[in-house]
Amino acid sequence: MGKIFREGGERFFSLEYIPEKTPYREHHINELYSYLDNEIKSGSFRPPILLGPSGTGKTTVVNKTLKLIGMKWDKIITRNFNMMLVNSTYSAIRMICSFTTPIPDRGLSLNEIIERLYGTLEMDDSIYIVGLDDVDELLRRERGRILEILTRVNEDYGVYRVFPIVVVRNIKPLYVLPDHIKSKIGGITINFNPYSSKELIEIVNERIEKGLNEDSITQNAINVSAIISEKIYGGNAREMINLIYKSSLYCEKKNIRRVTVETIRKVFFHEYYKHVKQDIRDTVKTNILSTIILSLDEDSYIIEDDRLDDIITEIHERYGYKKEEIIKNIRELIGRGYLAEKEGRILQIYLPKDIFLSYP
Repeated sequence: MGKIFREGGERFFSLEYIPEKTPYREHHINELYSYLDNEIKSGSFRPPILLGPSGTGKTTVVNKTLKLIGMKWDKIITRNFNMMLVNSTYSAIRMICSFTTPIPDRGLSLNEIIERLYGTLEMDDSIYIVGLDDVDELLRRERGRILEILTRVNEDYGVYRVFPIVVVRNIKPLYVLPDHIKSKIGGITINFNPYSSKELIEIVNERIEKGLNEDSITQNAINVSAIISEKIYGGNAREMINLIYKSSLYCEKKNIRRVTVETIRKVFFHEYYKHVKQDIRDTVKTNILSTIILSLDEDSYIIEDDRLDDIITEIHERYGYKKEEIIKNIRELIGRGYLAEKEGRILQIYLPKDIFLSYP
């Protein structure tokens, strides 16, 4: 009872895990790989830009591409750095340089640190490809100084050895850069669009198969986590992975043998929804919503037309509301985000039963 994860299965839900398959992003990998390969051959470099919202595969594409480039070329050092872990250009440059070159804790200026890096690369006749992942805030706060430093060192020494890859969620930080920095990042731009719920399911299935025991999560639970990630988080795969991971932890803690739709609703509600949604003050809407929520079992979320008719009839008979009024309020509940709608069907994916179990 309650054993959801396979032995060591939690690691497949870590953001550090690089999946074997990359659905809907293989062409992004091929495009970035071809660009880097050609730039290495040419001996020059203009940083490429990977642009798209969080959770759309940018980090995975960079990591997989860098691995492929490292396998092809000798004397290529590759590393993708999370720029959200640092609060200044100095800290970022220290982190980047420390991966290849011993850097003392204090006493060196920014120029001295970057000179040590270049000296190490020159001595080994190496190239260092550096992913600047989630660099938006650092670019905005310090007006692109990190790009100025990492590109200027190549110009100062005359040989391109440091190749930065710019990974951003939004194009705005690049628009406001000074012109002399903007001119240095004329490489390709690769756009990443948000995933649909169907795409999210295919993407996350590998992690589920490797990380969770067989039959420890229902298909409906997977579907609902994907729809939530599409509708609430804008097609963010990280949020779907996180939602399934936390729901699995919840089941193990409570000694529940399977993650169901109700588990997903409960974890989502307590992690996110209750903090952003105000309680419904309208008694009519509360009565309608509670009847809908309590009518579904723990692994159901779709309200089919015939079931909706039965629910409307039940509400009419219990509370005396006119059917037209009930339908109008259901539409308003969808518009306000208490219910969802997809492909013409009404969905109950956000609210767990326990918030209404004591309701008359």
